[in-house]
Amino acid sequence: LAFERQFDKTLPVHEKGTDFWGALNYGVFRNGKPGVVIGENGWLFTNEEFIQYPGAKKQIQTKVDFIKQVKDILEAHNIKLVVALVPAKARVYEDQLGTYKYPEYNRSNYQIFRKAMKDLGIPVTDIYWLMNEKKDEDFSLFLKTDTHWSLAGARMAARLVANTVNESYPNLLQNKSTYTVDFGELSAHDGDLLRYVPLGKWADKFDIEHDYIKKVIVEASDAQKKEESADDLFGDAAVPEVTLVGTSYSANPKWAFADFLKENLGTEVLNAADEGMGPFETMKKYLHNDAFKKTPPKLLVWEIPERFLPVKYDLDIEGVK
Repeated sequence: LAFERQFDKTLPVHEKGTDFWGALNYGVFRNGKPGVVIGENGWLFTNEEFIQYPGAKKQIQTKVDFIKQVKDILEAHNIKLVVALVPAKARVYEDQLGTYKYPEYNRSNYQIFRKAMKDLGIPVTDIYWLMNEKKDEDFSLFLKTDTHWSLAGARMAARLVANTVNESYPNLLQNKSTYTVDFGELSAHDGDLLRYVPLGKWADKFDIEHDYIKKVIVEASDAQKKEESADDLFGDAAVPEVTLVGTSYSANPKWAFADFLKENLGTEVLNAADEGMGPFETMKKYLHNDAFKKTPPKLLVWEIPERFLPVKYDLDIEGVK
């Protein structure tokens, strides 16, 4: 460390020193800054999926108890609930972890939670099962340099949610429309995990490459456009029948999860997801919002990433009825 500091002093710009040590750590030791796990073939993983949280199983049960409270509140408003459980990226692409393995102490979390949801009578998607079936095809379901899923992964999850809704609540969504998805310009995306691997001008010497994402464009059918135009003209626009609550997997428009839900459910989706709060704090925020109190949906899709299950949160939701 002392040598590293002394070396940095000899460089004209500190950033060059940072890039040099980033390149050395990655190229020689296969390490990055704290926060990232370096896999193979340019795959990066968040270390949040490898943390051993104290009392993890108890914390998962706390989340289950909280979800039971939310379910009761929603039922009192005649709102149906579907949970979209997003598996850990390292679980899906464990074969790209290189010298690492998905930790045994976290391995059972996904199925423990799914069973708990079933015991509560809450439909929960098995996104891991589907991703595990499809991960060896010619598209990635997660971005290599980002924590989040790819467009292919988000669209696959949305289709599974729609199937779950149709099986669990047939005929719930009455006013269905046809939405088509088109893809626009392809652009490079710097994943959120790249900040832990500062390579600078040496980046092209290694196997880490940019992810690329296309812009998603969702269009309603011509008949639906005319109907929506008439509604807007006479001030009678319909309240969306579906609300999406969740994390950055849902909130960030780059992944287009809400758009893909619209495509597959055939209805407008109110996106009440938020970034940087986690799935449980976001739900608390939504339940205190006027959108829930005054214009409740028929269906609420709750996107919950697996890696948040063992994390401790304040889950008090007093004042919501």
